[in-house]
Amino acid sequence: MKEYIPKKAKEYRLDKSLYLRVLHTVRDYPRMLEKVNDIIHGNAADDGMPKSKNVGKPTEKKAIAIVETMNTINAIEDALKQIPMEYRQYIFDNVVHKIKYPDFADKMTWSRWRMRFLYWVADNLGLL
Repeated sequence: MKEYIPKKAKEYRLDKSLYLRVLHTVRDYPRMLEKVNDIIHGNAADDGMPKSKNVGKPTEKKAIAIVETMNTINAIEDALKQIPMEYRQYIFDNVVHKIKYPDFADKMTWSRWRMRFLYWVADNLGLL
């Protein structure tokens, strides 16, 4: 399915490549949450090799992975908090799961808030 990139609002407009990058980052949100939970609650992997010449730093690797993933998660959540409460869940569900919007607001209202949400995510990630 083709992704429609809004072109009307100059203030919140993203280039095509940046728009698609941010869109897919937001769509990856559920997997990122699972990744953080798996890292926190996961066990150390035993490769069966008792002696190795390489020094492993599994705790450091886990900490770095958690921090990088949490920065992205926080950027998405902070952008979501800027959307009015009545639109928040519907915008998120539309971006992540491609669920249609309900009928209680105009199509342009939904488009406007979706565009702003993706712009704020890009800004929070430092991509602008």
